[in-house]
Amino acid sequence: MDLQQTIKKSLKFIWDHVLMLILSFFLLYPFGWLIEKKSGLLIYSSCTALLYFSMIYSEAWNVAKRDKKPYSPNKPYFFKGLVLGLLGSTVNIILCILFFIAKAGFFNFNIMNVIYRVWMVMFLGFLDAFGETSSAVFWMVLLVKPVAGFLGYIAGLHNFSISDKIITWINYNKSSRQKLQNQNDK
Repeated sequence: MDLQQTIKKSLKFIWDHVLMLILSFFLLYPFGWLIEKKSGLLIYSSCTALLYFSMIYSEAWNVAKRDKKPYSPNKPYFFKGLVLGLLGSTVNIILCILFFIAKAGFFNFNIMNVIYRVWMVMFLGFLDAFGETSSAVFWMVLLVKPVAGFLGYIAGLHNFSISDKIITWINYNKSSRQKLQNQNDK
């Protein structure tokens, strides 16, 4: 594995996080009506977390597709997506550690709480809903990027495309509906 390429791809995962952070803030405005509802922030976070997962998954899938090419200088290996996801999570991990250090009283918790929640805005509903009862949720959101990277890379290695499956399913159902309609019209 080429270290320089791995670092470059991991930085791309961090950049994807920043893009999703910006998108999540922009989505707060149109979803403001939903966020005001009882479980609205949790629903909003479910949507943004799914988008975040999809973004990382797609990036890892593309890396695997490039690695598989015979002329690629990077050779594929099973855990590459996991490694890229873990390296891409370094900022998240550092902020989470600082969050718990601040929570233990070593420095201003209010500031660190705001920084962590802004950086992890796509999971804000989960942090608010479950953070009071279990601090594990703060660590669990750190697993999204490595898991998405791992699954996306494996799917890319095996030419498994979720979008192709969905399109095939939609087209199949559409043609089945048309056949049924044609039979009923007779």
